[in-house]
Amino acid sequence: MTALDPQAQSYEQLPYESNPFFESHPRRLQTIAYLAGLNPPALENCRVLELGCAGGGNLIPAAESLPRATFTGIDLAPNQIADGNKIVHVIGLKNIQLHAMSLTDLPADFGQFDYIIAHGLYSWVPPHVQRRILEICKAHLSQYGVAYISYNTYPGWRLREVMRELLLYGQADLPSNTPLRKRLSRSRDFAEMMLDTAGDDDTAYHRVLNNEIEIVLKSPDSYIAHEHLEQSHAPLYFRDFTARASEKGLSYLCDARPGKTVHTIESRLQDHQPGLDSDPIHFQQCVDFAVGRQFRRTLLVHAGQTHASQLDSTRLTHCHFTAAVFPASQNELDRVGEIEFQAHGGGTFKTGNVILKSAINAIAAVFPAATPFDRVWEQACRELKRPTHDSIARLQLAQNLGAMFRADLLETHLTPPMFVNRVSPKPMATSLARWQAAHGHVVHNRRHRSVRSLNDFERSILALLDGTRDRPTLENTTGATEYAVRECLQKLAINAVLIG
Repeated sequence: MTALDPQAQSYEQLPYESNPFFESHPRRLQTIAYLAGLNPPALENCRVLELGCAGGGNLIPAAESLPRATFTGIDLAPNQIADGNKIVHVIGLKNIQLHAMSLTDLPADFGQFDYIIAHGLYSWVPPHVQRRILEICKAHLSQYGVAYISYNTYPGWRLREVMRELLLYGQADLPSNTPLRKRLSRSRDFAEMMLDTAGDDDTAYHRVLNNEIEIVLKSPDSYIAHEHLEQSHAPLYFRDFTARASEKGLSYLCDARPGKTVHTIESRLQDHQPGLDSDPIHFQQCVDFAVGRQFRRTLLVHAGQTHASQLDSTRLTHCHFTAAVFPASQNELDRVGEIEFQAHGGGTFKTGNVILKSAINAIAAVFPAATPFDRVWEQACRELKRPTHDSIARLQLAQNLGAMFRADLLETHLTPPMFVNRVSPKPMATSLARWQAAHGHVVHNRRHRSVRSLNDFERSILALLDGTRDRPTLENTTGATEYAVRECLQKLAINAVLIG
């Protein structure tokens, strides 16, 4: 890296918002690899490397959640690394190191890592750096480790490329040395003019254009700058990415977060042409064409490992589950037949399977905590007055929960996250959450997600939760009522920021 590196300069001028991505957490990578029939490294003492870690928004909360593991991050932007290291120092983390360096300079003796993460990097760097990312995964991934690489993909990004070209055209008359924020402002103005000009013309092109422009106009500058306007930007087809990985000795495992729509399309393709999934690469490329996928979060392992293309339902019985759906209303639970559940991410899920209904309710009842499969099974059997030794029904429940996991309606963990979902006499939050609350930042929780719903009062309470104050003390310190403090603490517990 040199001081004149244009990519480094863009991140220095406008840092990318650095947040956790739950699907990249080693806990999720371990779980998915295990469910595919592999034996991935244990989390307790694992070694994690993140390429392009920005300010540590993804790596720091992961390091805090796994205190005996070790975490290393590298990024091209010195200012972002400095910001991350400041947080690491203030909250007292000892198991993480952040380095300002180019990944092309990574030495051969940098060490081995059980989990390697490259989120939002691959599509935004030149070809020689893309090759280096895969080479690092091959050279520095431990024998049974898992690498996570996200990237923009075709055919879906063909539509979004129109937006990139529109934004670039809007600033094309500006000199190359124009400050980034001024170029962004010009691009926004041009996009807004195009939106006004297009009007309500109901053609396929205008529907796509209007949707993309509205997304851009609602997005922060950092997203537009680094998603659409980076000098290097190279989406690619899934088949081409996996071919490149294969050339480096890496094998496609699966994707970290397929989602409900993808799960539905996969099922339809299998019904339409049984055996199509015998070639996973061809099958997934067909899925991408059907879905119009724009973005992938691909997991890679060393070539030569035998793994399943479908989740192993028997292994699901060794996992823990966290609900992503809840009964649409309490009355639903009393209904006979099919009932409706509301999904966190929008939409609904319906089932008439009595065991599955009972299981989902049992998992949702202790949200955000994770419940082991055996407890879910036993509670469902007890509620329905069924024998627990029915091995066929037990396996069917595991299969149904696995389908929900693949549809993004249920979280599954081989190693469950550690936090409390009830308020203790002297509640305690993570050091990171307390610091973020005190400094007005988005709070990152133990489920490796961003909590954006806290108001100023809730932040003020959260910043005080170091385990030394009981509720009366919190009331006296803030001047708040008993009711307000109690409601705030319950909200913080539901949002998984309490550890004691």
